[in-house]
Amino acid sequence: MLQPVIAVIIGTLSSWLLQAQGDVLWLHVVLHAGERRHSLGHRPGPGQGNHGIASTFGSLRGLSRVEVDVFLRSLGAEVRTTAGGYIRYTFSDSSEVWLRPNGEVVRLPQCEYDSQGQRTNRGMRLDENGALTALHTTGERVED
Repeated sequence: MLQPVIAVIIGTLSSWLLQAQGDVLWLHVVLHAGERRHSLGHRPGPGQGNHGIASTFGSLRGLSRVEVDVFLRSLGAEVRTTAGGYIRYTFSDSSEVWLRPNGEVVRLPQCEYDSQGQRTNRGMRLDENGALTALHTTGERVED
């Protein structure tokens, strides 16, 4: 499986390019991984914001896993993969994006607390536009 290795290489390349070129992904490369082609010039639109980095971009629908990986890494996400195949992208503000093995996207807002130090948004998620929702699943998926 070369795709995870390719994703890391592209993530590194895009972070170098992003530092040099601002907030535009200039990496317009088409990879041939088996019979699959990945165009990395795609980026989601803006999200609602106000709930951490994971809320600042729009829907990831229609993007491949590699495109999503490159994009989230370009936003500074720290990446971990679980034994079950889940990929966790954690941002510096505590917001997160999870990719489930079936392609479903789960977004979690940054932690918010009241004046007594109690978390006020525990259990909340973000919809595909970055707005808070109590729904467990939003239907947002990436392509395999």
